[in-house]
Amino acid sequence: MKALTLGAEGELIARCAVNELNPLTPPRHQGANQATGWSILLGFVFLLGCWLWAVLGPGSGWTLLATEGKAAEALEKIMRKLPAEPRFFSIEITPLGMIVVTPSASAPGHLDEFRYVTPTFRRSQRQSFPVSWVVGPRPAQPSMLHGRIEESLFMLKDIDFTQVVVAAREAERRVALEGGGRTVSINIRRPQRVLAEMPSGDVEWDLSVRGPRESASATAAARGRIRQLDLRGTRRAEVVDYRGGGDWLTSALATIRVELGGARIFEKIEISRTSVDLHTRDPQRGAARYSCGVEGLKSLPDSGPAAHLFALARSEPRRVEPFGLDDADWARVPEIGAAALRAVPLAGAHVANLVLTRAEEALAPEPLWWRARVQVGLIMGESGEAFFDARTGELADLVLPRSLQRPTAFLTPGRTRPLLERILAEVGPEARFIDVQIHPEKASVGATSGRHPAELRRYSFEARPRALVGAVPTAVDDRSVREVLFPAAELAALAARIETLRERGFARLGMKDGKVEVMSLFRQNPVHPRSEKLLVQMHCTSPTIGNGQIIYDVDGREFYVALP
Repeated sequence: MKALTLGAEGELIARCAVNELNPLTPPRHQGANQATGWSILLGFVFLLGCWLWAVLGPGSGWTLLATEGKAAEALEKIMRKLPAEPRFFSIEITPLGMIVVTPSASAPGHLDEFRYVTPTFRRSQRQSFPVSWVVGPRPAQPSMLHGRIEESLFMLKDIDFTQVVVAAREAERRVALEGGGRTVSINIRRPQRVLAEMPSGDVEWDLSVRGPRESASATAAARGRIRQLDLRGTRRAEVVDYRGGGDWLTSALATIRVELGGARIFEKIEISRTSVDLHTRDPQRGAARYSCGVEGLKSLPDSGPAAHLFALARSEPRRVEPFGLDDADWARVPEIGAAALRAVPLAGAHVANLVLTRAEEALAPEPLWWRARVQVGLIMGESGEAFFDARTGELADLVLPRSLQRPTAFLTPGRTRPLLERILAEVGPEARFIDVQIHPEKASVGATSGRHPAELRRYSFEARPRALVGAVPTAVDDRSVREVLFPAAELAALAARIETLRERGFARLGMKDGKVEVMSLFRQNPVHPRSEKLLVQMHCTSPTIGNGQIIYDVDGREFYVALP
């Protein structure tokens, strides 16, 4: 019995020695384990191949934003789930996806979203697998400034979906990011307004462009044409200064020409450090205001609460004859800024802005000039202005700050007549006057001019060579107003004898040390309403005998006297 047992054990040991039997695995499971090992190996090889194909394969190059027709194909797949002639709230396109938000068919007054999905490896952002599908509808809650969904909807015919790739490439070219950039999303929707009286605007495309170091965005019209750039995410925006001319100003002018043209529709163009602001008056579109900066050209509201905020920083331009972009030599902007600093020699000053405009409704014909404001500090510092011809760049006018002004002393002997002759020269022989008020440092004139014969305007004459416009024009349509106006010829006659009348007045008042404090020229006033000739009234003072006044008419006859 023992021999038999040992013989059986010996046979088992011998079989193991020649690998006929695995002592650790039953014979019936050995083939299955080998198959499992091969499956794991093949699965690993397959996944490695998919990864290499996704990163390096031929299918990894196309995206919705870079390949013609792919965006239209994705939208067509989504539209199979939508009713005929659908309306859209928004269409957002990314390189490998699309999100379409439409009015809900099952819940009126709400929105649903449909997603076009393409599987991808997160880092590649390219097509990883040759499959895609549409998910939805799902409830959507997009960001809205108001709840007016209906006015925010648009139809496919309102946009040109074939321009997706063209717009993406043009945005990348226009923003020109450092190190290159690519369009990562396009969001198509109507811009929304907060105020109830301001409806949603026309359909716009918001294109986002990103690079390794910078980011920017562009806005396109409904048909995909780029019309505005926002470069606030670039290094260029940190050092922008349009006052120095150069590439910044050249780029802004190019944008303005593309959007508005260069025709004579401009009333005022103001160049500051961060923007170029425009006031236009188009015969078809009326008055409008725009601002062109690193974010591109944008329209500024001309009415409503937002316009009041603009008016606080920008004075309303006067209605003057419009000019065109080619009426000025833009290459002279840098040298005009330098010349303004020399003309207004304030220590520590800088050029706050440059304004291209007509000469503020001066009595003489309105030249086109640059007005450069030189200022110390940001807001409250002392300032002055220099005016330059828009084409030649020559200094045409100058307003010095108070600390640099010389006294005009219009009422001292020998200076009153030149002032009256200056007024006549600027007004012209066709003008009619209602009054002239002369103070030592300033003269105020109410008159019509040959250019505005039916409007009575008030002008201010100071040390600067040209008159400044004052109050709003008044129509000369009242008979009582027309009767008190006097012609330029009478003022010229009085100017010829004004120095003689001054000396006669001092003698009549008995003032050997007298001086004129105020001189008024008029035909009638509330105190003296019956004169038919031009009168000159002199308020005189003497440190020894006191005050007095005397009035002469244009012929030199005494009209009224009040002795000290």
